[in-house]
Amino acid sequence: MQVKSVLQQAPGSLAVVKGWIRTVRKQKGVCFAKVDDGSHVDAIQVVLDPSKAGPWLLTCYSLLSSLSLGACVIAEGKIVSAPNGGVELAADSVDVVGPCDNVSPLSPALTLQSHYPIQRKQMTLETLREVPHLRYRTKTFGAMARIRSEASFQIHNWFHVSGHTIPPSPSCRHLQRQHHPPFLTFTRQENGFHQVHAPVLTTSDCEGGGEAFEIFRPKTSETGAPIFPAPVYLTVSSQLHAECMALGLRQVYTFGPTFRAENSNTPRHLAEFWMLEPEIAFVDVHVCCRCFRLTA
Repeated sequence: MQVKSVLQQAPGSLAVVKGWIRTVRKQKGVCFAKVDDGSHVDAIQVVLDPSKAGPWLLTCYSLLSSLSLGACVIAEGKIVSAPNGGVELAADSVDVVGPCDNVSPLSPALTLQSHYPIQRKQMTLETLREVPHLRYRTKTFGAMARIRSEASFQIHNWFHVSGHTIPPSPSCRHLQRQHHPPFLTFTRQENGFHQVHAPVLTTSDCEGGGEAFEIFRPKTSETGAPIFPAPVYLTVSSQLHAECMALGLRQVYTFGPTFRAENSNTPRHLAEFWMLEPEIAFVDVHVCCRCFRLTA
């Protein structure tokens, strides 16, 4: 069960939590550990009280030394009301799946990690760049990943799921009366828009849309000629490819990585980003305005 679901459970229900310890406090033999699995911005507090463990008492005391920041645990217990509101998990059992800052079983003199880098204090983005394998355990990178996932889902949902109907422009209504009603009516329905994938490596700079990164062309061992016969760049836009595809598929869109090689070191400059580019055939400016007004 994800932490996101556990936080919505009513007190008294049983739950199993799997995740990593974000914070841990030990007071008078009682351990309070906040466990996070990335499904929610908040973590669930797991309370481990050896005095209430019963037959699990000895195991409980030995676990207190293993519960540290970054440790991977599986906790089972009952959902109870927290003193400050919300819910917490009164643990009946805790299994340390992956210890942190522990002694290596291969060599007692060698530690698995002398210092867990993700601490409770505020950490700069420059510091987190040095630990890319752990930075998504922080609230900042976790929130960015969830927002990006939701934004990507909503973009694809807008182009595929049935919903609004895009009416024809006033200049084309006489054509609609002469033909079948859906002739110039574009509906967001299943396969209404086709997602297409433009190449990332291209020989086009898309009409000078931006400075392009040029790809190094190694030479083949057989002939000594470059692998690509012409200069190749990382794409700056998929517009030209989408326009060609729209001439055969009518309604298409691309959503993928784009690269710009502008020499700017400001925080507002991105060398790589994802860009959405739709293309529709048989439309005029009035239909385009109606189409994109629906996104507001």
